[in-house]
Amino acid sequence: MKITIIGAGNTAVAAACFLKTLGLSSLIYTRREERAKQWNQFPVKASGACTGSFSLESTTDLKTAVHYGDILLVCTLAADHETVISEIAPHLQAHQSILFFNGCWGALKAYRALSKRQDMPPLTIGETANMPFIAALSQDGSEILIKGIKEEIAYSAAGDDK
Repeated sequence: MKITIIGAGNTAVAAACFLKTLGLSSLIYTRREERAKQWNQFPVKASGACTGSFSLESTTDLKTAVHYGDILLVCTLAADHETVISEIAPHLQAHQSILFFNGCWGALKAYRALSKRQDMPPLTIGETANMPFIAALSQDGSEILIKGIKEEIAYSAAGDDK
């Protein structure tokens, strides 16, 4: 299973580090070229609830990022969810799953927007009720303090994928 993480803030980096501890492959999509280069060259040092030094693969190419993942974790501000959906829509592939961390109705809006498209493949779209990580990324992006990882989070999902 491959996971694309869309976003490059606290939750995105915490998720990438945590997934590494589980042995799962992830790719972070960021619009910031300098941040992508940094993470591809130097590991991020994590402390707190998840510790270690993690090499985080990242890209600024949205098509590459979307095609990489079986699961797309959207870790952006809720105000950006509609923009994210419109930008990833042309690149989505059949049987991918999209999960909004802290959905704030992101899944419902995404499902409505994507179901209007004639070319939309079968997908599963979900959202969490809250953030799974409590984390703080350093200003320069080289370190993250993961203060907590929730053991359970509520979620909802909709879609045509079976």
